[in-house]
Parts: sequence; structure tokens; C-alpha cells
Amino acid sequence: MRKRVASALAAVAAVAMGAATGVAPAHADLAQSAVVSANPMDKTPNVRDGTVRDFAVVGNKVIVAGTFTTVRNAGKATDYARRGIFAFDRTTGALDTAFAPKLNGSVNALVSGPDGTVYAGGSFSTVDGAAQNGLTQLNVTTGKAVAAFSKARLNGSVFALDRSGTQLYVGGTFTKATSAAHAAIARLNTTTGKADPNFDLQASQPWNGALRVGELAVDSLGTRLVMTGSFRQVNGQSRTQIAMIDLSGTTAKLSNWRTNGFSATCGATTLDYYARDVDFSPDGNYFDVAATGGRSDGQTTLCDSASRWKSDATGTDVQPVWVNKTGGDSLYSIADTGTAVYVGGHQRWLDNPKGEDSEGPGAVARPGIGAISPSSGKALSWNPTRDRGHGVEALTASSDGLLVGSDTDNIGNEWHQKVAFFPLGAVPAKPGGTAPSKNHPSQPAKQHQAAPAHHAKARHHSRANQGQTANTPVQDAAPAAVPAAVPNAQYGMGPAVRTMNKADQQLPFTGAPIALSGAVALALLLGGGGFMFYSRRIRRAAPEPEPLD
Repeated sequence: MRKRVASALAAVAAVAMGAATGVAPAHADLAQSAVVSANPMDKTPNVRDGTVRDFAVVGNKVIVAGTFTTVRNAGKATDYARRGIFAFDRTTGALDTAFAPKLNGSVNALVSGPDGTVYAGGSFSTVDGAAQNGLTQLNVTTGKAVAAFSKARLNGSVFALDRSGTQLYVGGTFTKATSAAHAAIARLNTTTGKADPNFDLQASQPWNGALRVGELAVDSLGTRLVMTGSFRQVNGQSRTQIAMIDLSGTTAKLSNWRTNGFSATCGATTLDYYARDVDFSPDGNYFDVAATGGRSDGQTTLCDSASRWKSDATGTDVQPVWVNKTGGDSLYSIADTGTAVYVGGHQRWLDNPKGEDSEGPGAVARPGIGAISPSSGKALSWNPTRDRGHGVEALTASSDGLLVGSDTDNIGNEWHQKVAFFPLGAVPAKPGGTAPSKNHPSQPAKQHQAAPAHHAKARHHSRANQGQTANTPVQDAAPAAVPAAVPNAQYGMGPAVRTMNKADQQLPFTGAPIALSGAVALALLLGGGGFMFYSRRIRRAAPEPEPLD
């Protein structure tokens, strides 16, 4: 969703047009001029298990984080062992076999670093066999840990990362950073990992369960930070689930922005917190929050909603600019591009304030993913659909599209396991009808039920941890049942029939050639249909297992 990722500025047509590349500040919020296509690109790799929780774009590489253990190139039958993190080429979509760090746990958060590096935070204690708890800096060319970043000593897991210049913001379940007391939130030096004593914000009084900062976002000027999590207080002052930090001075301080909007109890009373994701608008004037929570009264709470807030508002009970309710289904991720506020979860509807686990008056079907007007707060017509599952935990806006990470395999009526990319610009529409969704809006919602405590760790029990090298191909068991053929478009070049590898869960499909503009056709021809993007920092939902609506 937001932030500064050091990456090259390029569009799909860059290969054909010879566009020059540039570097952005690590977390500059990025505006898009239009809503992305509802037709995902074909070449993203397939993640065979687990959940994708975050992305980072560094140069020509996309780094992917999550709870997975195995990855496969699009259209291929060979699996590769990758626990919690992997990289792929953003032009071709091919897995980067040189980037294969060995972590002994899941990766929950990523943000790009300087000089071709990426910061990775999660629930691990070793990197390539060396002790490194919860946070590491990796060289994206070699996959090796950066030795200088050695003072990043945390005593808990990391769930949120953001970077502004030489300052790395870290949220999680830790209580210490570089031996100093830092309750769930800290600011570190990006070179050494040493905690900044001028950032002394202490979260406390957990809502439910363990204390955690689950998500955070820094605005494009680096003057404000908004964080969400299970806390009820920050520095002894009441701030339930959400707080704003003033970064404008040398010493960070708690802002006088406060809301009671997330103080109500939702239907899922055992959740640790329900304000799950936050993202600033590109101009920094607003920020948006995605929430889960379970069915409530449908009217007066922010449970299961997306909401928009003025960044410069002050007071003891600030109110949102607008609220869009799902009618009882969770939203886990949110991304603001100025043109649209994208939301992901396992929702069936948007514009559903009166729905009670049902379709209320005015509701529109947006299964698993949707887009909201930043000005009106109403759903836009963009509706690619997806298999809902647990939900979308990662949304990343880029200069030429939107990356989506989740736990399911069908999105935009195509087979894309856990990772999809929706481009900006002219992309042919798919011929024919719409493939059936396993979670059609007419079907009942999943009920809130407690997930087993071992849920996240269970995803890591795989061959990736049974002695193979990181690049060793893993011959998987026979693939699951192949879904019904999904219509797709061919891009006006080549034969009218393309065949995808059955082992990749894609079947032959046909499509009438479609006329394209010369520039787009040439870009697709020379670029092989690849995609390139200049990314803002990636947003994802808080990744802990939790009840489903």
C-alpha cells in the first residue's frame, strides 16, 4: 500500500520505449492516474502453500514474504523450497534462484533498504544458521545478511516495517531493542540497527492477548506515523488500537490525534485487535484503515469496515471522513493511490452498512477484493473477484499496477497462486463469461471460529526444512484437482490457442485476437508480457491467525 521502496521507474512499455530508470525515496507515497485493470498479468510465480503477507520491490526484483515453503515458476512443474521469503524478476516473473536466504520461521513484513537491500521482519531466530531474531537486512543479489546491521537485537517477533531515509520503524511483540526498553514499537538506524533513543514511545494495556503493534505507516513527508495494534495506551495515554506519532521534530512524540472509533467490542470478542491495516494517501492529507472484527450492529461501530481519516485533525474523539461497511466480513489490507482506495479481505460486499452477515440495501458484490472512491467512500465499479479464503493480506501500489498477496489461488477469473499483479493501462478484456467462484457472494459467510494456536507455524512443516539446499527442486505430490478452464485473452499476437502447464493448474484456453495500440503491442511483444513497477512500500494485513467471518 504505501511506502518508499527503492526501485526503478518503469512501465510495461518501458522495454519497447527505452524509458530511463530512477530511484525514489524509500517510502514516498505513490499516486496513480487511473484504476488498475481487472485482468491480472500472466507471469507471476505461484506460491504452493501458506499465505503471502508482504512485498518489497528493489531494482528489478520483487521480494515476497509469508508463511509459505514452496514456490513454482508460472507454467512450470518444478517446485523450489523457499521458506518465508523469495524473489522474482519483475520483467519476466521468473524465480530468482540466487536469492535463497534460509530463515527458520515465517516472514511477516518487508521494506526496501539502501544499496540493493531489503529489511525482513518476522518470527524467526536464525538467518543462514546464524542467530538473528526477528529482523534482518538482506542483500537482494546474494540473499546474504548484511553484517553491518548487527545491532538490531529484538526479543520478539516483527509484524510491521517502514522506512524514512536513515530511519527504520519496526512494530511487533518485542519489549526490547538493542537492550533498551521499547514496548512493541521502535525506530532503528538503517545501517547499524541500533535503536534511536529519541523515539521513546511505549505501547501498553493490550486489548486481548499479547501486546503488539501489527501495522504502521509513515506519510510521504516523514512527519507522521500511524500505528495499529492490540494496545489501549501509548505512553500512558488512552489510544485504543490506533495512535498517531508526531515525527516532525528530533524527538518523536505522541500526537494529540485520538479517536474512540475502535473502542467498541465487535462480534468476534476473542480477537487481539481489529484495526488491521493502515495507509496514507499519496499527498499525506488522509489515511485509511481496514478493519475486521466480526458481525456487530452494522451501524455505529467500525467493525468489518474501511474508513478514511484527516491526517491533520486533532481532538480526543476524531471522527472518520467516511466509512464503508462490508456487512460482517473482514478487511485485512488497504492501499491508497489517490485514484482508488483498494481493500482486500474475505468480504462478500461493500457499501453494506445495514447488512448483518447479509446483503443489505445498496450493497454491491465485491468478493475478496474491491476499490473505493477516495472522495465519496463508495465502491468503484472495479470488481475482478477472487476466491475469498482467509483473505488478502498484502496490497502494493506501484507506478504501473497493484500487487496482491493472499492465501487463495483464483483471482480475476484466472489461476494465480497467492500472488497476482493488476496492471495500469490497456489490457485486453477476457472473452466469454466469468468463471465460477468458490466463494460467490450468494454463499453464506464463513463463521468466526477460533483458529488453532499452531496455525501459522504449521505452514512451515515442509520439505523446505528437511536438509535440501535452497535451490533444490522439490518434486511435489500430484497436483490437486485442476479447476475448470478459465477464459483468458491473448494479446493479439501468436496463435489463437495458448497452452499452460497442467501441473501449474492452468488449462488450454482460446481467445480471439484483440487489436492493440502499436505502443502497447510492441511493449508486450518485446517485453514478453512482463511487468515492471516502481513500488511504494507494501501494505499487508496483520498476519496472525484469527477467526474468519
